[in-house]
Amino acid sequence: MTEKEKSYAELLYQPGDLELVEDRKITVEKLHEYNNIHPLDYEARQTAIRSLLGKVGENCVVEQPFFAHTDIIPQSEITFS
Repeated sequence: MTEKEKSYAELLYQPGDLELVEDRKITVEKLHEYNNIHPLDYEARQTAIRSLLGKVGENCVVEQPFFAHTDIIPQSEITFS
């Protein structure tokens, strides 16, 4: 089982694993891209947030700046109101 698979299974894992480090770098790059889109460019913001989160609701709005201090995993469901 890879460290990434362990993290998805909510088991103890090594956060310094190279695959996980690379995944975090990609996330940081996507966050930077999202936070630097003009606030009124709604189409670009929707495209970027979908790229970052994978799947979002139809009327999803994520205000900038958006920061993530934990790993966002594909099986997660994030609901805010």
